[in-house]
Amino acid sequence: MRTKPNPPDPVVRHFESRRYFVQSKPGGREHLVDLDENNAGGECGCEDFQYRCAPLIAAGTATGLAVQCKHITAARQFELDVAHDAAIASELANPETALIR
Repeated sequence: MRTKPNPPDPVVRHFESRRYFVQSKPGGREHLVDLDENNAGGECGCEDFQYRCAPLIAAGTATGLAVQCKHITAARQFELDVAHDAAIASELANPETALIR
């Protein structure tokens, strides 16, 4: 039985503050994601967010955190990965103040 290969991970580029450009497939369009919008639930310029998520948020039937597109999910994961890497680097640079021993 043949299985489909996993799609490539999205490419995320930091733009400014909590804003990112996210490209979900190689050669695809980049979408601007702002994680501070919608009460920190995020906002994206992609069609999925504009036509599926935004109307639910505007109508108050869903919060920003409950409704997000794959680009917002990728930007959030990128932020977590960066924060995790910074925490590890800090602990390696300062073992005497490390939280994990």
